[in-house]
Amino acid sequence: MVSCNLCGMNFTRKSTLKRHVERLHSYTRPSHICVLCKKAFTNLRSFNYHKQTHKPVDTKFHLIQHGLHKTCEVYQKIFKRDIVTTGEAYKDVYSALKKFLNYKLLEKKSFKCQTILIVEFVKLDVTDTYVEDRFEFFARSSSSLITNLRSVRRFMRSTRVETELRIDDFISHGSGWRLNDVLALNVELGECKALNGGCDLAKDKKIIIKKIQELNKLLPLNSFYNVAGLHKKYKNKNEIKQNCDNKCFLQAIACFFLQKQKTKITKSNITNFMQSRLNVRIKFPVKLTSIKKFENDNSHLNLKVNVLNAHPNHEDAQSFDIHPLYVNPFKQSDNIINLLYYETKSISNNDDHKIDGHFLLIENVSHFLNTRRRSNHKFFCVNCLNGFSRRTTLKKHEKLCYQFKPQVVQAPDEDHKYVYFRNFKHQFFSHFIGFFDFEAILQSPNSNCSICPSTVNCYHKTKIEHEQIPISFSIIITDKHKKIVFQKVYTGHDCMSVFIDTLLNEIEPKLMSVLNTNIPL
Repeated sequence: MVSCNLCGMNFTRKSTLKRHVERLHSYTRPSHICVLCKKAFTNLRSFNYHKQTHKPVDTKFHLIQHGLHKTCEVYQKIFKRDIVTTGEAYKDVYSALKKFLNYKLLEKKSFKCQTILIVEFVKLDVTDTYVEDRFEFFARSSSSLITNLRSVRRFMRSTRVETELRIDDFISHGSGWRLNDVLALNVELGECKALNGGCDLAKDKKIIIKKIQELNKLLPLNSFYNVAGLHKKYKNKNEIKQNCDNKCFLQAIACFFLQKQKTKITKSNITNFMQSRLNVRIKFPVKLTSIKKFENDNSHLNLKVNVLNAHPNHEDAQSFDIHPLYVNPFKQSDNIINLLYYETKSISNNDDHKIDGHFLLIENVSHFLNTRRRSNHKFFCVNCLNGFSRRTTLKKHEKLCYQFKPQVVQAPDEDHKYVYFRNFKHQFFSHFIGFFDFEAILQSPNSNCSICPSTVNCYHKTKIEHEQIPISFSIIITDKHKKIVFQKVYTGHDCMSVFIDTLLNEIEPKLMSVLNTNIPL
C-alpha cells in the first residue's frame, strides 16, 4: 500500500498514486488541448477518447471563423479516423476542395487563399508501446491569388507539395517523431480585388478626360501618350458604347508599335493594327494577372509589358507617387512597353463613387522617372525605380533585382538619417553583469544513440557523432561602471564542479553583501 503525502489517501499501485497527484494536487495547465473544439485535458487517455467524438458530418467545408464583414473567412473540413497519411487526406479532399474554390471564385471573382493541414505527431518509448509525448503540427502553405480556374488548379498542386515538404522537414529535424493522425484541413480566404483598367467613357467621359488632363500637367513633356485624347465627341449614346469598349490597354500597345514604325498615330491606324496584328484572348477591362497571358499569346511580336502606378500623394495633393505594379522578370524581349496605370474616382448617374482605371503609354521611361525622382541618372530599373548612370551597371543590377517582387526602395533623407533610442523606461538597471565561457574537447561516444542501449534496432533519427567534455572555463564579473570585480580562469577535468563551487562560495557572498546593503537617499 502507498499513501498520498498531501491528502492521506491509500492506493495499491504507484501508477495510481501518480495519476491521483496529477489530477488533484497539480496546479499546472492542461497539457492536451483539442485544436478542433479547444477543450483541454490533463490525461492522454481521456484526450484520445475525446478525439473519436469528432466525426465529419459530410464532405463539405464549414465556416468556423470570419471577420471584417466576412471579407476574411476560415473554413474547415474534418477527416475520417481511418485517414492517417497526407496522401490519403489530399486524395479524400481533392474533389471537395476543387468544388469549394470554384464556387468561391464565382462568388468573389478574385481572392487570396492558403491552406493549413493539421496533423498529430507522437513520440513512443523504446518498446514502441507507450506514447511519451504528442505534438500538433500546423502545416501552412503560402498564400496565392486566385483569379481563374487555371490558378485554382495551380494552387491545389502547389499547396500539397508545400505542406508535405514542411511535414518531411519536421520529421527529419525532429527526434523520434512519428505521424499518428491527420485531423483536419483549414482553408483561409481573404477578399482581394484585382486592379484593372479599361477607360470606359460611356457615362463619365468628361470627368475622366478632365482627370487625365490634370495628370498630364504633372507629368513631364514628351514622356507619355494619352490615348484617351483620340476619342471624339459622339452625338448619341449608342455611338459612345460602340467606341468606348475598355480597350485602352490594346490602344497603348498599338501606339508603341506605330511609333516604332514611324507611322502616324490616328484612330483608324490604331484600329487596323489591333485587328490585324494583335491576338486578343483576354477579357476587358484588363487585369494585371492577364498581362502574362497576353504576352504569351502575342509571342510573334516579341513584346514585354511593364506597368507603373501613379497615385495621388497624401501630403501634397498636387503631386503623384510612382511605384511598380507588374514586371515580368523571366522574359527577355526587344520590344519593352512601359505603361502607366492611373485610377480616378468618377461619379455615375446614380451618384455612386466608382473607381475607373486607365492605361497610358510611357514613351521615354528614363525621362519620366528622372523628372519624378529628381535625379540625373539616365537609366532606371522598372522593378525598384533606382537610377544608374551606365547601362552596364543597370544590367548587373537587374540580374539581382529581378529575383524579388516589384518594390520602391527609398533611402532616408537628411532629416531622418539617424535612429535614436528613446524608450529608456524599457531598460533594466543592473548592478553586476557576468560573462563566462567554456572550452570542451570532442570525444567519440560508445553508442550513437543516447536512448537505445543498442544501435541494432534503433529508429531514432538523431545520431551522436561526438561528445563534448568540458575541460576549462573563464568567468568575469563587472559592475555598473564597467570595472572588473571578479575574474577567474581554471583548466581541468573537474572544471564543472569547480565552476559551481565558485558561483556559490566565492561570487555569491561577495555580490550579495553589496546588493543587501541599503544606502539611504
